[in-house]
Amino acid sequence: TVKLLFACVGISFAVIKVSVYALIGVVTNDEKEHKSLLSSVESCFMIGIAAGFIAFPFFYSDTDPNAWLRIYLLLAGLIALSFLVLLIADFKADYEIPGTSLADDFVEMIRLIKRPLVLVFAIAAFMYVMTEQGIMSWLPTFNQKVLHLPEKTSIYMAVI
Repeated sequence: TVKLLFACVGISFAVIKVSVYALIGVVTNDEKEHKSLLSSVESCFMIGIAAGFIAFPFFYSDTDPNAWLRIYLLLAGLIALSFLVLLIADFKADYEIPGTSLADDFVEMIRLIKRPLVLVFAIAAFMYVMTEQGIMSWLPTFNQKVLHLPEKTSIYMAVI
């Protein structure tokens, strides 16, 4: 069941990230705005990762081994808030191209795989995310088991 959970979380993460990137193309007017908003989104993402490493130890307790699970209540609240913001956001963008269908667009997307540069980019992006997530998952344990740091400190040190 844990493998299924990780698979669902990974797929959800990928879908959300692709959706955000697609939306950036819709809400920006030119290349400069696109680059600026993309940089801001990536910065917020990295700040969120660092905040996660800082927030989890706040919920850690020496007396209650399950205390750290309470952070998921905070995360659920933040997700609900984000959902409400998206629910009330007014997106008045209609980017349907006349004369094409969803099936045509999908076929064109699949044809991109034939391009070597697209394939190299997809492999590089996959390897980058796999390495990033592997290190982020592994580093707190390394800090605790090898460097003999206290559990709470080992998580804080992973931010560096």
